[in-house]
Amino acid sequence: MGGLPFEAPQKIAYRSVDTSSTPDQASATGKNEIVMPERAEADAQFPLFSSRTLAMQNQNAFSERFVINFKESVRGLTVGAPVEFRGVHIGEVASIETAIDPKTYEVFQPVEIYLFPDRLQVRTLSDGALIKPSKNAEDGLKEMKALLAHGLRAQLGSASLLTGAQYVGIDFFPKAPKYALNVSKTPWEIPAVPSTLDDMEKTLSRVVKNTDRVLTKLDDQVIPQFNQTLKNVNSMTASDSPLQTDLRDSLRSLTKAADSLKTLSDMLDQQPQSLLFGKPSQGAK
Repeated sequence: MGGLPFEAPQKIAYRSVDTSSTPDQASATGKNEIVMPERAEADAQFPLFSSRTLAMQNQNAFSERFVINFKESVRGLTVGAPVEFRGVHIGEVASIETAIDPKTYEVFQPVEIYLFPDRLQVRTLSDGALIKPSKNAEDGLKEMKALLAHGLRAQLGSASLLTGAQYVGIDFFPKAPKYALNVSKTPWEIPAVPSTLDDMEKTLSRVVKNTDRVLTKLDDQVIPQFNQTLKNVNSMTASDSPLQTDLRDSLRSLTKAADSLKTLSDMLDQQPQSLLFGKPSQGAK
């Protein structure tokens, strides 16, 4: 036997936050509350999902569509890949296409994404009040321009180094070049910044090239010089080399000098007066 479990995601009732009011005034407006969904009506239809995770994603949640024009490879990015803000899953990739500028022949990878603002519960620092996402077109445009002015950008990230899967990361890059939002084009564009993986690949490429140059220099200069040095050492240490002959002559001279010193030492030991009177004659005792 089997069964179908039913569960409804909890919803948060936002209290309005007036950014122009003081923290005391804002805290007086009330608190956010978790509101349980209403009971289902008679003969209501319920879609089935393969997992609780998919079911609790609230497919009918408010979403916004954006496009990101990547100038780099999007290999490993797939439709349905997550869109994250500092690790928080706030959307997913809707489509991946290729576009080209007919004048400059510059190739882009337009990636359209869905963002679910309700998934990113942003709170004020003053009292922790949840800021309700704006669903008004005019207010949404102002918020979007403000976010872009503060460096909101998109960037490809690695979801798995093993499989090569990628995701789209949304974050703030204060040093990113300024961008003017073109509101005449829909969906609105979130500018892209180069991914760290692209920088890593360029760095690895430079390292490989430098390594190749070093190895080439070793093969062309250092190793031949080292071989020549070894040949010189071998020639100097050969048995018939001038150095070896000089060394043997020097050793013979040192041996003779040592014998002379030993003879002198023996004579002084037997005849110490020779230091004053000189070496005695052969007939003297």
